[in-house]
Order: sequence, then C-alpha cells, then structure tokens
Amino acid sequence: ATYCSIYSTLSGPYDLETRIKAAIEEVASIFFLDGICIFIRKSDDTFHLRYSHGFSDNVCFLTRVADSQSKVMQVARSGEMAVVQDLSLVDGKGIEVLQDEGMASAVYIPIADKEGNTFGVVRAASRETNHFEANELRSLELIANRIGVAIENSLLEQDIKQQANFQAKLISSSNDGIVATDAEGKVVIFNPAAESIFGYRGDVVVHNMAARQILPPPVMEAF
Repeated sequence: ATYCSIYSTLSGPYDLETRIKAAIEEVASIFFLDGICIFIRKSDDTFHLRYSHGFSDNVCFLTRVADSQSKVMQVARSGEMAVVQDLSLVDGKGIEVLQDEGMASAVYIPIADKEGNTFGVVRAASRETNHFEANELRSLELIANRIGVAIENSLLEQDIKQQANFQAKLISSSNDGIVATDAEGKVVIFNPAAESIFGYRGDVVVHNMAARQILPPPVMEAF
C-alpha cells in the first residue's frame, strides 16, 4: 500500500515539480523523516539541491550545491547508498549543517538512469540516531529508483517535445511546399509554402482533406 500510494503520486497528471514535491512529502510522513531532499546533476557534473521537504531555508541555502567532498558527492561518485546512523561520529562537508539543524542520522541514496549513471542523490535525515532500519532502507531505495524513473521519463518527454517543436519550425519556415499524410491518405502536415502553391489554408486542409483532393494526378502517383 505504501509503494502504491507513492507510485500513484509520481505517476499523476501534474507537472514533475508538483509530483516530486508531493511524493517526498508523503515519504517523509510514512517513514517519520524530519527532512528529505533531492540533488540533481547539472551539465558541469555538480549536484544542485532541487527538491526539499522538512529542511529549513538555511540548510537549503548552505547546501544548495553539494561540496566536492560532501557525502552527496561521495555517493554520486560511488553509486552506492551511504547510511550514517550517528552524525556526531562522522566528519565531512554538509554533516555539520545537518547537525546544526538538529539531525542525528541520515541516509544518502543514489538515483541512476537506465544506463546506471548517477544523476541524482536523495538525502533523508532524522533527529533520532539509528533511525534507519534495514527494511526501511530497502523501501527508501526502491522509492528513490521510482523517483528516478519519473524524472528520467519527464526529461525524455521534454526532449521529444523540443525535437518536435524544432521540426515543426523547420517545416513551417521552409520555402518548399511540404505535404504529409497519414496511412489513410488524410493530410496531417500542410505548411505555409504549400498553402501558396495549392491555394488552400492549412486549417482547412489538415485532418479534413485527403491528398488526392489537393494534389495533381502526377504527384499523387508518386505517393
């Protein structure tokens, strides 16, 4: 039931930002976490804080970019989860910031893409030492993987939309008349140059007329 609820949130109809924020808030509530956040890799391979719940603005500001020697970056490089059951026993960049926030234990979970490359790190913390049990860690790891799938799918969708928009601009700006049809011969693309050549408006032709109604017989034979 826990997984279903969170997975449902991540697969919802809202934008990625809203889904991730709702999901990590739900995770914090279910696992009694006092803070949870996600760092995402940038093009320069630095990891920036992107989503956060429970941590103060001060923590978010001080750790907005993961230090090269921080636990976040160690996990990003190793691709392995790191658990710190007592923060007072560990030194490192960012650990003091969590302690100042009153956190006593933390877990760092890598988020990898389909090729196994780490592009994000989940940092979850509690004000209790030894907060993270084995079963809980396995659950958090599964959830982190699902968050990774949601982020990766969203990025893929953005790439597809950008490519489609670029293609549409090329077709629209072409000086050549471009006409494309579906499998049944109905026109699905009719650019401005085609409007000038054939004398029809695009909004009249697209999805309403068949190519044979517009194109001369010699051209139709080429189809």
